[in-house]
Amino acid sequence: MKVPRILFLYVAREVVLYMGVGLIGVSLAFLGQNLLRYLGDFLRIGVAFSDVLMVLRAIMVVIMTYTIPIGFLFGVLAGVGRMASDSEITAFRTNSLGIGTVLAPVLVLSVLVSAVTAYLTIEVEHRTKRQLRNLLVSSSAVCSASSTTAPSRSSSTWPSRRSCP
Repeated sequence: MKVPRILFLYVAREVVLYMGVGLIGVSLAFLGQNLLRYLGDFLRIGVAFSDVLMVLRAIMVVIMTYTIPIGFLFGVLAGVGRMASDSEITAFRTNSLGIGTVLAPVLVLSVLVSAVTAYLTIEVEHRTKRQLRNLLVSSSAVCSASSTTAPSRSSSTWPSRRSCP
């Protein structure tokens, strides 16, 4: 069965559009929860703004392994649901185009989403978790060093870091 290219791209665009909306919404929810969890540790020991950005990047990479499939599921459900409610699926059938017209782009996108998620999970997630752990340990070590060597709470030895409590 050959799927018409215009309809293939139309269905794929519809799913990707709603996938983006779902991905942003779910990522913001996950990011808020995870950032607050790590932010307490970093504020307690005191870190530089560049370290906070590094933590934010690391958290986003880890979050993407979970939010990409959720966003894709939302995109498929919302996109196909909108097409069904506007009777576009019925229009496909009246023109002798079956459900395969809708399924083909969704299956192609699902293979791409699976490949991206597998790469993030297998290759990238472990590296970023290790970087996050190393950042926490190095910030903790700097904090310990500043609290033992600095005579006061306002140390000029490390200007980009706050003194530890």
